Amino acid sequence: MPLTPAEIHVKNAVTLGNTTVMENEVYYFVVSGDAAQETPIGSGRYDHTLALVEPTKVAECVVMDTITFTNDIGRNYTENAAAVVPTES
Repeated sequence: MPLTPAEIHVKNAVTLGNTTVMENEVYYFVVSGDAAQETPIGSGRYDHTLALVEPTKVAECVVMDTITFTNDIGRNYTENAAAVVPTES
């Protein structure tokens, strides 16, 4: 189901000489799509192919009003602008 949070835990053992270090990482995603296929047909068991995106993509699904910023102090940024003079190199 789209927008379902997904958490992937990765464990890895790294061995250098006599030293073994266990590495644990956790990755957080959001499901953006799911394709399911019953395998074998009639078994009631499904293979799923998930499309995962980063959690910040959920913000794209939030509908809100637009916001506008104006120059409320009235600064004129081109008042002291210098003319551009082309040079040859």
